[in-house]
This record gives sequence, structure tokens and C-alpha cells, in this order.
Amino acid sequence: MSRLPILAGLMALLMSGAAAADVRALGSDWFFTDREPVFLLHWPLKETEQGWRVVIDRPDGQVFFESYVADPEALLLLDNPNRRGPFTYYHDNGEVELEGRYSDRGAVTGEARFYWKNGNLREIRDYQSQGYEVIKAFHEDGSLAMETLPDKGDRTFREKRYRQDGSLLARVYTHPAEQGGLEDVRLVYDPRGNLQTRLFANDRSQITENFKNGNLVERVTSDRAGEWLLRERFNESGELTQRDRYLLPDYKLDGEQMFTTEDGERRITHYRNGKRQAPSPQ
Repeated sequence: MSRLPILAGLMALLMSGAAAADVRALGSDWFFTDREPVFLLHWPLKETEQGWRVVIDRPDGQVFFESYVADPEALLLLDNPNRRGPFTYYHDNGEVELEGRYSDRGAVTGEARFYWKNGNLREIRDYQSQGYEVIKAFHEDGSLAMETLPDKGDRTFREKRYRQDGSLLARVYTHPAEQGGLEDVRLVYDPRGNLQTRLFANDRSQITENFKNGNLVERVTSDRAGEWLLRERFNESGELTQRDRYLLPDYKLDGEQMFTTEDGERRITHYRNGKRQAPSPQ
């Protein structure tokens, strides 16, 4: 009897065993699993000058993640505290999705860069111990979408946002509020550069003003506790034409209300918790 089929089968078994030893199956949480793998860890790890190199693939063999770990025998091998040095995540088309660096405690530190699937830069972040700040962001075509700016006078946390055509979309900054504390300001512009919306927010209230052709047409004021809301409307001359005050969250009319008819007559009514009150005696 020929031994060729037996030898061929033995070689195939040895080769499949070697291939299986090249990767270890991971679940979605990156723990080792004997179930259908969500990811594949190249195994064994290889020691380098930067640490023990980690390469994780998707089940189809496409690389998903590359970095290093400090302790190759750690119980939680791929847990954040064990990660070290530069790291890279990849899109499913092979393009880089995110690249940055882990600190000696396994936290993302310093500058990290995110990319669109077409390879264009998407976002630059600066990671510090207290969190991160987005330095710049880009549209998918590579045009600038957002940039942070240095403090200017009493204005801090300044940034500008842009449309894909390069026109200014919004300006954002923080400055001292009139009644103390800080106030966030957001100015939104139409494609022609005209002010469209102005928003002020502090610890006590939020005010949103809408403009048309440079004129204020509506102002909405609400308290940050979510208890009441005031809506005011203005004509082209800037005169108040309507005033509605509500109790939240049910939007019940409360307090003095005002409405101007087409003839220019101003009518005032009073409500308390949704119920109209009789006019005061003259």
C-alpha cells in the first residue's frame, strides 16, 4: 500500500497546527475565547525595544490594531493599563483610522489623529489627564471644518467652524457673564456671512436669538433648571410684537402675554399655570 496519501495527510495536519499557533481568537472585548472569533491576535507576541508588539486582525485577516503591551503575561493582556507606546487602528479598507500614543499608564496621551476612510485627515486631538481637546477637524474632502484659536482678551475656548466651501459657519467662545461666572457664546452665520443665530448660555439661563436680513426676529429665553421659557417676536423695526411665557415641561401659559394685531393694536392677557386670569379692575 502506498504511503504517499498518509504522508500528505500528516503534512497537512502539521501545517494547519502551525497556522493555528500563529493567531489566538478574541471576543469583542478582546479577551481570549474558544468561540467564533471577533478578532484574531497574532501569537506569540514578539519582544521589541518598545515593548511586546501586538497585532490584531479582523476575522478576514485585515489588520485592525497595532501597538505594544508592557507585560506579556498579564492576566488582562490587552486591557488599557497594559498598553504602551504608539498605536494604530485601521479601517476595514486598510487605511489608518486612528493613530496616537499610550502613556506609561496605558492612557492615550498627547496628539492623536483620526482619518476618514479615504485617507484624509479627519480630526486632531490633544489628550491630557483631564480629557482631550479637538485642535482641528476636517471635512471628508480634506477642507477645514473646525479650528481652535488662542485666547483673546477675556474670550477663551475660542473656535471657528467652516462649511465645505470654506465659508464661516460659526464662531464659539467663552467670556465673563454680566451676573458673574462664565458664559458660552455661539454665533452662527449663513453662507453669505450674515449673522443667523446668536446663543448665550450660562449657569442660570440660555438665550437664543434668530436674525433675518440683519434684524432680530425672535428671542427665546429659558432657565437652565428647565422650569420656564419665554418667547419674544419682533418686527422689521425691532419692536416687540408678541410675548409668550410658558411653564415647562408642559408649556402652560404663565404670566403676562402680549400679542399685536395686524392693525397694530397691542393686546395683553395674564395667565397663571395655564389658566387665563380676569383683567384687573380699573
